[in-house]
Amino acid sequence: MPTIHSTAVVAETARIADDAVVGPWCVIGADVDIGRGVRLHSHVVIDGCTSIGEGTEIYPFTALGSPPQHLQYKGEATKLTIGRHVIIRENCAIHRGSEPFVGETTIGDNAFIMSLVHIGHDTQIGNHAIVSSGSMIGGFVCVGAYAFLGGGCAIHQYVRIGDYAIVGGMSAVPRDVLPFAMTGRDDHNLIGVNHVGMRRQKFALTDIADVRSAFTQLFLGTETYSETFKVRREAFIALHVEEDSVWGTIARFLAEKSARGYMQLKRRLEDVEK
Repeated sequence: MPTIHSTAVVAETARIADDAVVGPWCVIGADVDIGRGVRLHSHVVIDGCTSIGEGTEIYPFTALGSPPQHLQYKGEATKLTIGRHVIIRENCAIHRGSEPFVGETTIGDNAFIMSLVHIGHDTQIGNHAIVSSGSMIGGFVCVGAYAFLGGGCAIHQYVRIGDYAIVGGMSAVPRDVLPFAMTGRDDHNLIGVNHVGMRRQKFALTDIADVRSAFTQLFLGTETYSETFKVRREAFIALHVEEDSVWGTIARFLAEKSARGYMQLKRRLEDVEK
């Protein structure tokens, strides 16, 4: 039997694994599915069709699976799916999906969601991603695996953050961020390669050099960005999309549809990565 505190309010039809722990003053809705080894600290509210994977830990005053903040939502049965071994700290809000759109919000395995984070409807957070305190993520956002979002950042709806990218703290992100890229408070532009993060994930120095070369090919030249990027992008995709390498990761990201366009690099990398 699960361990459920006497002050918790749990719907009869909620599905809770035998070894899960539900702390004081938690409220669990009728369509919630809580996996093995999940621990809810006090004052956690879980609503809607929400599934929580094994080993996940959720801290106080977090609300999961609330209806989306979307004016066209009319009460449809949408979902929130949280993966395995996720940590969600205090005072987070993660909304379920909306219809007739994606219909599901997903948090990948081993993600770390720090305190005071808002994750909007229909957003996808990748495996091992880290979202720092105070981050604000709009609806329909896609955050890649091992991406890192700095504290207090604001991600515009429909934006994609590539795998292994890092978003600087207190920065606004209005357009897509390429895999392995680094952003900062620099007029909404890329400021370099996430070389620190790549080294921590055991990428070779040659991989880091390849990413620098890829960004240089895509963004820097004597012509203006608006005149040449489409041509450069198409050529880059054609050349590298099938490769099992950092080149291929970037090319496949570029090949997918972008609703917002791309943050660009305007300066030489050696000038900003010393």
